[in-house]
Amino acid sequence: MKSPPVLGDLGGDQKLIAETQSNIDANKLMMKFNRLPPQVFRSLCWGMALPIIALNGWVLMLILDYFQSLIRIFIIANLLAFILGYPVYWLQLYPRIQRLHAVIVVGSTRPVRQKFSKSLTVK
Repeated sequence: MKSPPVLGDLGGDQKLIAETQSNIDANKLMMKFNRLPPQVFRSLCWGMALPIIALNGWVLMLILDYFQSLIRIFIIANLLAFILGYPVYWLQLYPRIQRLHAVIVVGSTRPVRQKFSKSLTVK
């Protein structure tokens, strides 16, 4: 037993006719675009693409602004790991210290203060 047709529901033949009609409309539209001069076609493409690019940039800036502190923490951690990796590697090779001990040595060192730093200041 067939169910009654729903409003807006197309039968099999009607769907085929509608798809064929939309394909014909798309082909006509493409033929109109192909007849345009190249400069007009190029400016039309850029005119449609630039607002989408601008909106994507705006959304990206909103996302970066929201995660700004998290991103900053990861960038600083990566830079510190990159910079402090060389002394740890050197301590592993030459004095033959284990990696954990080398990390502790590099992490616990403080900058050396100059003895005469007060005498070099300008009054």
